[in-house]
Amino acid sequence: MSTTANLAGSLGFTVADAVIAFQKASVFNTLIKMVPAQPGTLTARIPVYAALASSNVEQTEGDATLRTLTSAAIDCTVARNTVATSVTDSVLLGSGDNVYGNVGGILGNTLAAQFDNEVAALYADVSNTVGTAGASMALSFIFDAVEYLRTNNAPGEYFAVLHPKQIWGAKGLSAVVDSTDGTIVEDIVRTGYFQTIGGVHIFYSPEIEIDGDDDAQGLVFASEAFGAGYKDFGGGTFIDIEEGRDAVGNATNLVANGYWKAAELVDTWATVITSDVS
Repeated sequence: MSTTANLAGSLGFTVADAVIAFQKASVFNTLIKMVPAQPGTLTARIPVYAALASSNVEQTEGDATLRTLTSAAIDCTVARNTVATSVTDSVLLGSGDNVYGNVGGILGNTLAAQFDNEVAALYADVSNTVGTAGASMALSFIFDAVEYLRTNNAPGEYFAVLHPKQIWGAKGLSAVVDSTDGTIVEDIVRTGYFQTIGGVHIFYSPEIEIDGDDDAQGLVFASEAFGAGYKDFGGGTFIDIEEGRDAVGNATNLVANGYWKAAELVDTWATVITSDVS
């Protein structure tokens, strides 16, 4: 069977492996609000609803007062994010591995890293910061973040996405909790990780920004603080792979595309958590 025919039969598996790899590798993908673009367009309109204060609730036997519920819409114009590589025939024919599947996984991981990088970079749009530049991580930073979100009525569960150095290492959370007693320390010893602190679900990503002073800019947020519009190829998938035969070069080009755009939705439902990671 020819190389071209092999590719035609394998491309579907390559796409599937890329999608699976993206879904496994991306941290922010499942933590923020994802909205597909309208059919026939590249624009996703993400609705944002303001909360009503407790003062809007009344005790009355008469007519209830109609309260104004305000809403806004954030329009995200979906962009193409792409990464390409080439597979030579000699590699394909001389390998017993699932070459296209492996390449698909690598491309999916790369797009996932870029997706997380784009969301992590939104820290620059967030107005509030907890923690201290030049200081090691402290549990109080997490609790200060929760206090800020609760004060601003941020809904739902809270998530922290931190740089790995903000969790592990001499200046990370692991060094802080190692000097205390309790289940957090037990989790660290048993699994090398802890899942929640102060009710905040803890995640990590190497895509979290580190500035020129070696301070990491992690994020603590409610899920609707950030969102992303995407082009839905079916089933919520926004990853696709195209192939192009380079017969002269005796190779096949694989181009992975991810169609999305991330944005901050509600500024007061997120906070930056700054700490030294030098």
